[in-house]
Amino acid sequence: MTPRSDSHAPTDPTQETASKTDTEAEAGAKAGVGAVAAFGAQIAAPLRASFLPSLDRWPDDVRVWRLNRADDLAWLAMRETLTPTEQARAARFLRPADQARFIATRATLRALLAIECDVPPSTLRFHMGAHGRPSLASDPTLSFNVSHSGTYALIVISAKRTVGIDVESVDAGLDWQSLARRVCTRDEWDAIARLPAARQTRQFFRCWTAKEALLKALGMGIGDALQSVSVDLTRETHAGEQQPTLHSDKARAASLLRFHWIDDIATAAPAGARAADTVDYCACVAFSTAFTDIL
Repeated sequence: MTPRSDSHAPTDPTQETASKTDTEAEAGAKAGVGAVAAFGAQIAAPLRASFLPSLDRWPDDVRVWRLNRADDLAWLAMRETLTPTEQARAARFLRPADQARFIATRATLRALLAIECDVPPSTLRFHMGAHGRPSLASDPTLSFNVSHSGTYALIVISAKRTVGIDVESVDAGLDWQSLARRVCTRDEWDAIARLPAARQTRQFFRCWTAKEALLKALGMGIGDALQSVSVDLTRETHAGEQQPTLHSDKARAASLLRFHWIDDIATAAPAGARAADTVDYCACVAFSTAFTDIL
């Protein structure tokens, strides 16, 4: 992805006191993060979105947002913020919950991209790539990606590098072994099988989310590429970002990618909630190492 100026981004006055010893790039990065955090306070109430700070897990220019779609009626009320075409797409979903999920992610994505581009949300036009990866017709260098599962959705945006994201609710009853032969490499399968049975399903979903985030960053479909890359499932999340291992020229651009699992997706369970009602989530964000276009 080509270098892109952040001069259009909203400024945060609290960041103007940065030390004079900071480089210009560092000061700009701090201002950008402060602006995004400030914007999060503005949209948190109407859009129920929260900004997930990097905390050194990924570069500060990679901005991750979490949506909690717990109130479907509130999300359905956001329908009018979408274009007529998007409203028609939402109406094709039969279940209100599915309509709310589409409206939630698209309305919030528009709001966030509008801030990045300094334009009204309604003026944004999307272009779909060969495998359904969206880009902005007016600003194709701005990379973004969306994923949703259960009551949560994640949005990642970067003006400086290619990004991908995935979130999955962990289905404890899933027959993961029947999927693993298509998803996992031999090393990944062995790493999962060595764990106690109670941990195997979640570890499979960690593998799945990492691979999907990587392939989405590459703009590739998952159908025939899941075994083109592998991840080290023996490393804990706190061990830092990880580089995937390549097994095919099909995904050779993945050598420019890094990824990090995200463990702070689900918020605390409501008071009085039964253990059986709580849902575990796995998520992962992928990002390129350099300011280059890898697609």
